[in-house]
Amino acid sequence: MTEAQDENTRPDADLRDHLHQMEAKVRKLRDARNNHNDQAKRFAEQRNAIQAQYKEHREKLDMSVAEVKAIRAEQNLHKTRRDAVQAQIRDLIGQSKAQRGDKNDKKSASFEFNKLSSEVDNMEKTYETRGGMSAKKEKETMEKIKNMRRRMKELEPEVEKLQLIKVDLSNRDEAIAQLKAEADAAHKDFVECLERAKGMSKEVRRIICSQRFP
Repeated sequence: MTEAQDENTRPDADLRDHLHQMEAKVRKLRDARNNHNDQAKRFAEQRNAIQAQYKEHREKLDMSVAEVKAIRAEQNLHKTRRDAVQAQIRDLIGQSKAQRGDKNDKKSASFEFNKLSSEVDNMEKTYETRGGMSAKKEKETMEKIKNMRRRMKELEPEVEKLQLIKVDLSNRDEAIAQLKAEADAAHKDFVECLERAKGMSKEVRRIICSQRFP
């Protein structure tokens, strides 16, 4: 090959070498891009998995907290009922003593309501079973029953609000025994709720410890 031919072919060879180098760089960049995309995809999958796990833990925590609140609310209802019934027992015993003392002592709503209820029942039974009552006496009896029922109607909202137990005061010992049974039942329900709440509180702490929450 002549010197002139060498000079003509050298630029072509240099160009081919340059093209090969450029192709190699392009392949390297493409591989790097693909590798970067793969890494980004893996990171996204890991992020989604972590977020899904976080969401699951968050939902479990929210549900457990809501259940604890519901149990606490039920527990408070049983406590309120127990305390109200125990107050009725104290009122019943206290009013029994008060009847032997100052007649102007203020009666509790529960005692007054139950006393009126017993008196109305007794008067109605007497009215229905006893014959020969004069017209005047009959009118007085009906008027008295009417007034008593009106007063009972006034007391009903407070009785219902405090979840008071209606008892027959004609047998005081039996009435107290009935109220004690109601108070014991309410206290038992209260204790059961307390234990359930303790168990759920442990579950809440376990969930919190297994995952950090903001």
